[in-house]
Amino acid sequence: SPSPAEEETMRMKFFVAALSIAAFATYANLAAARQHTAKAGSFGTSITRVLERTTSGDVIFVEAGVYDQVYETFPLQMKAGIALVGASAENTVISAGDVNAIEGDSAGVVIDNLTIASNAQTIFLQSASAPAGLSIRNSIIRGGTNPGGLALIVRNNDTRVTIENSDLSAYDGLGISGSSSTSTLDVEITGTSITSNAPPLAAEAAIGVGRANSVTLNKVTVRNFFENFQIHGVNEISVDDLNGVSNVNSGATKVLIRNSLLGYIDGNEEPAGLDQRSNGTMKIVDTMLANGAEAPANHGDITLLNCYDQHLNPVTMP
Repeated sequence: SPSPAEEETMRMKFFVAALSIAAFATYANLAAARQHTAKAGSFGTSITRVLERTTSGDVIFVEAGVYDQVYETFPLQMKAGIALVGASAENTVISAGDVNAIEGDSAGVVIDNLTIASNAQTIFLQSASAPAGLSIRNSIIRGGTNPGGLALIVRNNDTRVTIENSDLSAYDGLGISGSSSTSTLDVEITGTSITSNAPPLAAEAAIGVGRANSVTLNKVTVRNFFENFQIHGVNEISVDDLNGVSNVNSGATKVLIRNSLLGYIDGNEEPAGLDQRSNGTMKIVDTMLANGAEAPANHGDITLLNCYDQHLNPVTMP
């Protein structure tokens, strides 16, 4: 019979194999997909070299470690249909220095369980046609500390962009745009925090979306931006459990905000502003307006239902 040490080794091998299968099973087209492994500290197994060997549908498992400019060539060139999966965001770090970390095609790309850091624009992906969409999950994205430093910028058409359970920070926030005025782009952000590392009130929009069909936000926290929510050329916005937004500035046709906190989390800055552009409607329901609310004259239709301030006093439009 095997010794206790041998039994422990067998259990560990089984655990690692099961973990790999579970992670791999998350992605589509398993029968056709190929697995690759990137390992830190070697040119031959760098993410850069492994990406060169991939084709659409492949999965790259990135082992724990730091992937920096010693062995990697930045920006990493992402290909359509590639899943880049780290061991965990806490101990799998892609560090690009002063250049963008990831560029290339966004079509069908998955980024999961990684920390990705850059002093510039961390992720800059674009695709003319990406029906499979872009997904960022369980990741930490760190952008530059100077104006123009962005955690994420995506230019896409006829697709979906989803950000789930992630932590984004940069001088400026994130920008997502469809590539035409009739784009069917749908954007969904869930369980995610977006923080500016700029001086107070220096950064503008945390969430900027343009030329899209819909934007859905659920359990999103925003900190240290002046105008946190700036969305134009969008048909419909649905927001549930948005925390910490200062100003809401929307050019969408229809906006619904529920169960949220509008106003700075830390409390002492300028009042929150509500600005719905003409020919649109904004309805805000069951929401705290922590620093009051002001609406510019002659703009769109704004309705407050069951809203209150930080002292639990009812809030109505001025």
